[in-house]
Amino acid sequence: MDVIKTQTRYLVRSAKGDDFQQLAGLTHFGAYVHYHLGWASPLDWLGKDPYLVLEKEGRIVAAIACPEDYQGVAWLQFFAVSQGVSVEESWELLWPGVLNGLDDDISVLALPIQRWFRRLLQSKDFVKFDDVILLAWKHENRHYQAPLHKPIYRVRPMKFDDLGAIQALDNEAFDPVWRHSMTVIEAIFRDVKIATVIEDHKGILGYQMSTEHIERGHLARLAVHPRAQRSGVGTELVLDLIQKFKSRGISHITVNTQVDNKGSQVLYYKLGFKNTDEIYTAYQARV
Repeated sequence: MDVIKTQTRYLVRSAKGDDFQQLAGLTHFGAYVHYHLGWASPLDWLGKDPYLVLEKEGRIVAAIACPEDYQGVAWLQFFAVSQGVSVEESWELLWPGVLNGLDDDISVLALPIQRWFRRLLQSKDFVKFDDVILLAWKHENRHYQAPLHKPIYRVRPMKFDDLGAIQALDNEAFDPVWRHSMTVIEAIFRDVKIATVIEDHKGILGYQMSTEHIERGHLARLAVHPRAQRSGVGTELVLDLIQKFKSRGISHITVNTQVDNKGSQVLYYKLGFKNTDEIYTAYQARV
């Protein structure tokens, strides 16, 4: 529902398709812009609620998007404010509409990258939820070994037809807040450079999807079905990935993982990944 703030001549309303150009400009040229460290762009969320804009004299000066992407979970995907507009006031005008647009039992989370947005969340009803760390593998770490190629497993390129099984496996492998919807799985698949699955006679046991940028690789997603965890499946996938990157001249690979995901850290450390100084804190709204 549109809410007019006559004292400041602001209008809060739902974003619509006709806002695309203004929102694109705000995304690229806004003074303060947060977008979620994920795969969908701020414009990809148009048509999914709550996605609100703050308008003044017909011009969009701020916007926020926080739709429920996975069952019971909504990440704050986008918050941007134009030059000369108060970040604090924009938040106070837009945030109530976000909460009104979500069910009471939905977990609302945010992963700030910039300091200004982290400070804003800390000053509001957001509390620390988890930390995400960045690990890096370099050729000089010398922990590389060839893939094991166990005969009971087969590693092959991922196909679009696999994505239904991939999303189902993803749901089994991760807690709800870290799961990906089919929309996000498809977005990752479109953007990655190397995507593989590992399977046995019963089906897909695990998968990885990785990007490549300026002679560096990034392991964007690694998941192993619970029935195959601690059986070497994850190790096989990562070793195969390292080999593929090395054949492309890539000798620096990064990966993100949660601080409390000890299982994944054991795997990565075993294969020669090391901590970097990068750490991001995820916050959850108290609603």
